[in-house]
Amino acid sequence: MPDRIRNTRSPEGAEIGRMMAKWCDDAEPKARLRMPELPPRCNSCAFRDGRHLANGSPTTQMDALKCVMEGVEFGCHEPDREGALCSGWAMFMLAADAPEDFVKVPWDFTGGADA
Repeated sequence: MPDRIRNTRSPEGAEIGRMMAKWCDDAEPKARLRMPELPPRCNSCAFRDGRHLANGSPTTQMDALKCVMEGVEFGCHEPDREGALCSGWAMFMLAADAPEDFVKVPWDFTGGADA
């Protein structure tokens, strides 16, 4: 198993995070129609724009993007929601129309999402 990549914020990670948050914002209305009781995204959600680590870390963002693209479960980062699925990720899944919406991406997990 490869060494874990350090989870730090970077300008590139923050740019990916801004894009992912916008796409999640766009997916939320459709997701809420399908599951109104879905909990809101946490304040530190990888899919919520902000200066928090999960939204600005390229490793977290690449794992999150892989999970969204492939339909693989992505867990919540909040310690008090340990074991729960990420609400931001769930919004993407609920907004997807069919399994063919998912595609295999050409990169491996960084060691965060599947470790």
